[in-house]
Amino acid sequence: MDKKIASAYRALLSIACLAIILYNTQPVYAREGTGSSCVFILPERGIGIAVTANVNDYFVTNGMMDTLDWGTVSMLLGETPSVIGEATYLWDHLWIDLLMLALFSIAVLPLCRLPRYAHRTEHRRGSLTVLSLLSLHLFLPIFILSLVPVFFETPLWVAQAFVPDVFITVVVSSTSLFIGGLLKTILFYRYTRSRSDQL
Repeated sequence: MDKKIASAYRALLSIACLAIILYNTQPVYAREGTGSSCVFILPERGIGIAVTANVNDYFVTNGMMDTLDWGTVSMLLGETPSVIGEATYLWDHLWIDLLMLALFSIAVLPLCRLPRYAHRTEHRRGSLTVLSLLSLHLFLPIFILSLVPVFFETPLWVAQAFVPDVFITVVVSSTSLFIGGLLKTILFYRYTRSRSDQL
């Protein structure tokens, strides 16, 4: 490689924070964005590529854009790229929808069973009740609220903008669990107080 070109590549590498990746024995300088944009430089071929698309939802399309980006590199290197199926987005997003449905069902179930909980309060032991209230109505909603930021590495406000169905499900599920825990705590406190008054 020409020294001037090599120095230009090194300068670009330091400025743009490009990562040097060995892709099938070919060095590739890559600067990936948030899933919807990417820049590649193939120094051995003297080619630079910029791929951008307005499709990012911060959940499913990140992986699809990676496949598309590196598929472009594969084609330029004379190789067969990975194929994105017509229904890939729908199938991948279906798993997220099923997860959100399961979370919503778990969150709403305690509210639906609240009358039964009220009738069975007298049969509950104090320590077990407090433990169940903490685990189901405090730790679980905190876990649900952390699903998107921790496991999907996406802030909730971004989910609100790009995947509102996920955001609404997470917020409603957590709120339902918090409310259910508050109502159960009130019921249990009233029963405990009335029982202490009788004694």
